[in-house]
Amino acid sequence: MNNVEIDAIGSFAPGEYDTVEINGVGKCAGACAAQRLEVNGTLKCGGAVQAEEAEINGTLSCTDTLEARQMEVNGAVRVTGTARVEDLEVDGAVTVEGETLECGRLEVDGAVKVTGSLTARTIEVDGAITARGDISADEIEVDGALKTDGQVSADKVHVDGRISASEVVGDEVIIWNRQQNSGFTVTVGRSTILRIGHTGCGGTTSSKLGLIEATTVALACVEADTVNGTDVTIGPGCVIGHLDCNGILRLDPSARVGEITGEYTLVEE
Repeated sequence: MNNVEIDAIGSFAPGEYDTVEINGVGKCAGACAAQRLEVNGTLKCGGAVQAEEAEINGTLSCTDTLEARQMEVNGAVRVTGTARVEDLEVDGAVTVEGETLECGRLEVDGAVKVTGSLTARTIEVDGAITARGDISADEIEVDGALKTDGQVSADKVHVDGRISASEVVGDEVIIWNRQQNSGFTVTVGRSTILRIGHTGCGGTTSSKLGLIEATTVALACVEADTVNGTDVTIGPGCVIGHLDCNGILRLDPSARVGEITGEYTLVEE
């Protein structure tokens, strides 16, 4: 297979290549496939983009499906179709205007925006993710911000930051904010996994949610309409409309809960 290297301004034909390297301004009128894609300048592709390995330090725009086994984004990527990347690291910005972003591993230190849904095995967020559709994964770790108009679902959802969603559903859901808390104890089963103390929520809650439903729920500085769980800890700064617990309930005195139902045992810390 041939290679493409553009250091100034140029275009290349649609097709399959070994290496495509853009250090200037490049354009491809149709679909482009490469073993390695490196964009240090600007590349506009009028069709689908496929790559085994991709490193985007500049700007890549794609008017169709984007597929890659491994992709590192330090610049900006815009896709108007579905994006499928097995291993995606984002230190810059990725915008997917198609129906879905599908990943194996997604690590975000920058910003990801999806107009549709997001699915992955694991999601790690130190930056920000925004989606209009549902977000689903096996595990979700958030140290930054996650916002969606839809549902967030994962076996484990751990948030040390901010999350906004219509629903959060999982087996273990823990939401708090290190900047606003420091000694409040979070207990999962018989094990203490976090000790965060309370310094207040600055007059506002960090995370606003509709429904939270999980076997284990631990919250601090969270506003939610409904919380359903078996082992539930409602920490400082929480505002909960309705709480249903059928197991162990730990309730901080500063939390505001409108209604509590279920067969629960209240444990005082």
